[in-house]
Order: sequence, then C-alpha cells, then structure tokens
Amino acid sequence: MAAFLGQKSPSTQNASCPICLEELRNRRCLPCRHSFCLGCLEHLCKNKSPGDSVTCPLCRNSFEIPQNGLDSMTDPKDGERACEVCSTERDFQPATVYCVDCSQLLCERCSLPHKKMPAGAHSIKQLAEPDVLDSSLATHCDKHAEETAEFYCFDCKVNICSKCFTDSHKQHKCEKAMAAACRKVILQIDGESKKLSDSVKTLKKQVKERGEAVKRVVDRHVKDLLDELDKMR
Repeated sequence: MAAFLGQKSPSTQNASCPICLEELRNRRCLPCRHSFCLGCLEHLCKNKSPGDSVTCPLCRNSFEIPQNGLDSMTDPKDGERACEVCSTERDFQPATVYCVDCSQLLCERCSLPHKKMPAGAHSIKQLAEPDVLDSSLATHCDKHAEETAEFYCFDCKVNICSKCFTDSHKQHKCEKAMAAACRKVILQIDGESKKLSDSVKTLKKQVKERGEAVKRVVDRHVKDLLDELDKMR
C-alpha cells in the first residue's frame, strides 16, 4: 500500500531505463508502474510467450505478458494512481478518491461500501481536491507537531517521530505508522465482524425464546380443548 500513498507512480519518476540506464525509448509500463524501454523488455522476455509470468527487474513483482504482446503495455496517464482494491495486472483502474479512515486510494465504485459502513460512513476525499493526499496522510508527532510521525507506539498509544522513538520509545512496542494504520483498519473490521456475530446470536436467541413462548401457548390451548372434550363424554 505504501507504494501508492503520497507518491507519484514510478513511471513518472524514471527518466532513464533501469535496464540499459539510457533515456527511455518506446517506454512501456508494467503493472507495478515501473517503466522500461520496449527493446529492453523484449530482450528480458525473449524466451517467454504471451501468458507467461515474468518478474519486474526492480521490485520483483510478477506480471503476465499480454496476449497481444509487450507492445500493448502502454503507460497509463502520468500522475494517475491505481485503485488499491480492484486494479489488477491486466485492468488498471484509476483511483478518484481517498478513504481517510482506511488509508486507501479507491475508484468511485470501490468507494461506495466505505460510505455505508455499519459504524458510520468513512471520510472520503476527492483526489481532485488540492493537496488531499498530503493533508490526509501527513500524520504528525503528538509531541513535536512540526515533525511527521514515523511510528506508532502501542504502549503509549501515540504517534511519534524518529527522535521520540530514539529518546524514549525504543523499548516499547512500536510499528511504522503505515503498518499501524493497516492494523487499526484490520482491528476495526474484526470489531465490526464481532458485532455482527453477536447480533446474529442475539437474534437467534430471541427467535428461539419467542418460538418456545408460542409453543407453550399452543400446548396450553390444546390441553384446554382436550379437557373440554373429556367433559362432554
């Protein structure tokens, strides 16, 4: 996830091909957004066929050679970021919004569930808003407001900068801020799942109790009818 957040895509950062180290010629972009010369990619995949898996020389992420060849791996529009939910190696879906609660870049379709969460709608910001990523992602140290938070201390439950980590939190349970954010989201999801499970258990209990109450009423009514019949003999 961190590869998407607050950064331009690798394709917009590389002025030269990472393989030949020369200026990019006939630039082609892999699904991981790293760009290479078409000729360099063809040499890299010379013993491969469409549909075969190849690893990116930079990040080692795998991708499949398209059925219509490497020439079709054109570069998505510079500056666009991928939806972190539905974008795949074969289908690049540009992100249009950012979920502050989940720290996720999303397309419009994938953002819909975030607007209808059981615990309340998440904060969704349009990427078109000026500096939306910078303002949303810039978590600051709780002690030094001018410093960006690099870690989250679980023992003290605070965001801390590198200086705070070195000075007073080194022996505490700390994680990189982004990893901590991911864990927080996972815990939120687990919490929602537990609430749903508890609600189901409560409903089942209520249905069972009402069923037993109805059964008692029916049994009593049947007994009364049988007693009346016995009296008519």
